Amino acid sequence: MHAAQLVSVLVTSGTWIGFVSTKKFYFRYADQRAPAKTALLLSGFLCTAGQIITMCVARARGEVWLWSGLAGYAGANGLFWWALAAHGKAHPAFAFIRVPPASLTTAGPYHLVRHPIYSAYLLAWAAGSVIIAQPWLLGTVACMGFIYAYAAFQEEKSFLGSAFASAYQEYRQRTGMFFPKIAGLVSALVSRS
Repeated sequence: MHAAQLVSVLVTSGTWIGFVSTKKFYFRYADQRAPAKTALLLSGFLCTAGQIITMCVARARGEVWLWSGLAGYAGANGLFWWALAAHGKAHPAFAFIRVPPASLTTAGPYHLVRHPIYSAYLLAWAAGSVIIAQPWLLGTVACMGFIYAYAAFQEEKSFLGSAFASAYQEYRQRTGMFFPKIAGLVSALVSRS
């Protein structure tokens, strides 16, 4: 295995181990079972395995791809841990566990997007595709993106049926689901000036 492949595998593995290790101790109701949650975890495992196996057997495409992928992983990790910190002590429930929301977080990365944890995951999936420059791995991004979008819609439905409904409706108007809205970015920049 070449150095670029080794770095790719180590960074990819480290990122996903870091993300998955938070499952038990951070998210509320992480031990509860649900069919959609099982599908999410199985799909995530298979997509991760597919990316790592490809990194082990495919020839590295060059330093630009490697550094771009590493930058993607750095961004994904930064966004993920920033989102967790923004929740403070009011942790969100695990995906697909149907419980009422305990709080509405709009600080930190939530000021720009409604689901920054899912955005971080998607950025990590994309980084895995870039780091080894295999276009077919974008299928992992699409697969997981579909699952995260479904989870996000379920969570938003829960917010809209809760005591946070009016605040959440206003929040949805100014922020994007996984990517910032241009107006939200401008508003955030202007409010900091």
